[in-house]
Amino acid sequence: MNADALQGRSVSFHGKTLSWYRPVTLAEILELKEKFPEAKIIGGNTEVGKYNFSWRPFQQRLEVRQKGNEYPVLISSEAIKELHVLQVVVLDDGSRAVRIGAAATLSKLEDYLRTIVAQNKEYETSTFKTILEMLEWFAGKQIRNVARFDDIRMSGQRHGFLGVYKLAADSNGKLLGLDLNLFSNAGYSQDLSPFVMEKSMLDCTNAYEIPVVRVRGRVCRTNLPSNTAFRGFGAMQSMMICEQFMSHMADKLGIHQTTFREMNLKAEGCKLFYGQVLTNVTLERCWKEVLENSQFNERFSACEKFNRENKWRKRAISIIPETYGISFTASFMNQGGALVHIYKDGSVLVTHGGVEMGQGLHTKMIQVASRALKIPPKYIHTSEVGTDKVPNTTSTAASFSTDLNGPAVQQACETILNRMEPYIRENPKGNWEGWVKAAYMDCVSLSSTGYYCMDGGCLINGKRASLSPKVLGLFELKDPEKKGPSNVYHSFGAAVSEVEVDCLTGDHKVLRTDIVFDVGDSINPAVDVGQIEGGFIQGYGYWMLEDLEFGPEGQIRTLGPSTYKIPSSRDIPEVFNVALLKGAPNPHAIYSSKVAVGEPPLFLSASIFFAVREAIAEYRKQNGITAHFQLDSPATSERIRMLCQDTFTEKVEKTQPTADPKAK
Repeated sequence: MNADALQGRSVSFHGKTLSWYRPVTLAEILELKEKFPEAKIIGGNTEVGKYNFSWRPFQQRLEVRQKGNEYPVLISSEAIKELHVLQVVVLDDGSRAVRIGAAATLSKLEDYLRTIVAQNKEYETSTFKTILEMLEWFAGKQIRNVARFDDIRMSGQRHGFLGVYKLAADSNGKLLGLDLNLFSNAGYSQDLSPFVMEKSMLDCTNAYEIPVVRVRGRVCRTNLPSNTAFRGFGAMQSMMICEQFMSHMADKLGIHQTTFREMNLKAEGCKLFYGQVLTNVTLERCWKEVLENSQFNERFSACEKFNRENKWRKRAISIIPETYGISFTASFMNQGGALVHIYKDGSVLVTHGGVEMGQGLHTKMIQVASRALKIPPKYIHTSEVGTDKVPNTTSTAASFSTDLNGPAVQQACETILNRMEPYIRENPKGNWEGWVKAAYMDCVSLSSTGYYCMDGGCLINGKRASLSPKVLGLFELKDPEKKGPSNVYHSFGAAVSEVEVDCLTGDHKVLRTDIVFDVGDSINPAVDVGQIEGGFIQGYGYWMLEDLEFGPEGQIRTLGPSTYKIPSSRDIPEVFNVALLKGAPNPHAIYSSKVAVGEPPLFLSASIFFAVREAIAEYRKQNGITAHFQLDSPATSERIRMLCQDTFTEKVEKTQPTADPKAK
């Protein structure tokens, strides 16, 4: 998928003629010029590659045979509500046969599943197809393990994107308007591609204020495996495209990359192109603090000195900001639930609607309960999520699970604590175990459910405040007058990275990275810093290393770590500093926190990508080449080397597309 092919009326691909949408027309360029006659206008395209979820563990399940031929099935999933759709089935003779999951007989279960698969869309039935395959185990066939390359071959990937842009700015560098066309590679089926594209369109301006925006998205069907949603889906791709056209415009205007970005940062009261007004904006604070922490100016001068003294190695430093909207755009998904039990020995069991996947969700829920009940965390335990405890759960996604389930846990704990209040007042010098026992002996319920719906209101300074139904409505691009989905809040951050590039091989190393990220009043700083570090390194692989290759028939060729390179311990920056912004409470979430640290930090590793780009530019400048150049993602060593144009690369003939002799 490339811009040249998209601009043509048709393209021949392995003997088949395909029609393509033309993203850029002369009329659109003239329209932009008419609107901004004195503006500098650039146009271009950039690609963001696909990405394999090789960090993700296998989908696992465990069946345990119990008395009475019952098979409790434990399945790893972040969307457990989709697994609980069947009703209890009892045989005609009143007996109970072999049961699975929601208590259906195997034969009935198979019938139900096949009906569901036949009557629903493909992306809604993947779970049910998996359970159908599980029935083979009960029939006597057991699969003990699956080779990793089989998983890679059949699994969906992160969508590859193509961005075709036209950007206008005045001579001083202030942005005026953007016309952006986004194309995503969906694979052979739709799956969640429309939702990925929606998120991509919403975040296409990243951290920059652009007064006039027109963005159009197209989901493209190809002969590749069906792609799906993954950490930071959609936003990562369009934000990278945004940074690409920002770099392009800075080159066009002759303004330093850092200066150009800083003068266009979003500020308090900035109105986004879909209608939302930004509040509690800490972007400028993050930007200035990371510049200071990283000693940016001194190290920039040091890089210039190093480059003057070294011909084949170049260093560069880059800063990249981020603005990331938090919440589900579908309002019905902004709800959470919890169930809290207090036992007569004083121990507390918390069950909530989120799935612990290593992101520290259970730890934060324990802290929420500890704060609400005013007891040490040692009393509190968590249970795995189950639909028999917390029904109708929302998928653990969008970096929003603590925001949804935390208030539900808080509500349940406060309900029980209010019931215990008379016993605490009666014996103020008592202890937790004594108060619990007194309430129990007086027949007071020590269990409670909690429920929280963001659409019905949010916590502002500890009080519930209603939100307009329009605020969290579904986004509709076709109606420019309609308010778009207001994110409940935004995460802000900035990162500075310094790299050294070997211009003879295209290899690079990351010398230092500094990050400042706004997490509000952090519930658990250790967990948040760990998530920021992990997301950053995962993003580093996405932007710099992990390049998927496919054959002409759509088969994947990069099936393992020998051909698909993921980050290792040697790729971690030699100096890695993460700071949490202080004094920035978030009024729209539990305990004034911003717990969305799972997805946003992934993008900040783009600071490495653009530092490498600057290092390439330094080498090209040394060789008398000053024209703008396009570095697509991922910036593999091959791409880096070929962009370091010199006498060696001139000897490599450029490959030209040739017509298929079989094409008519």
